[in-house]
Amino acid sequence: MTDNLSNPTFEELQREIGWEFDKFILANTDFADSIPLGAQVIFLLEDNHEFNEWSKKVNEIQREPNQPVAYVKIKKLMPPQISRLIEPHLEFATH
Repeated sequence: MTDNLSNPTFEELQREIGWEFDKFILANTDFADSIPLGAQVIFLLEDNHEFNEWSKKVNEIQREPNQPVAYVKIKKLMPPQISRLIEPHLEFATH
């Protein structure tokens, strides 16, 4: 990515949204099926104009010629939930 678009905060937010979107489309196949094959997916957050502009610019650079674009407009992200792991425990190898 070009230096003028380097933004660790937005990059982390993009990763987080991508991860959540992957989980969402696995559970909502009709939504996933409506996205054109090979489309450049651009995430937009309702109340974050700065992130949206950054996201559009980054994806503009990454987009291939004639590649379809799908804007995914997101109202907001829920706060992180507690872990879904049930009673994890550690075991250590002995030498």
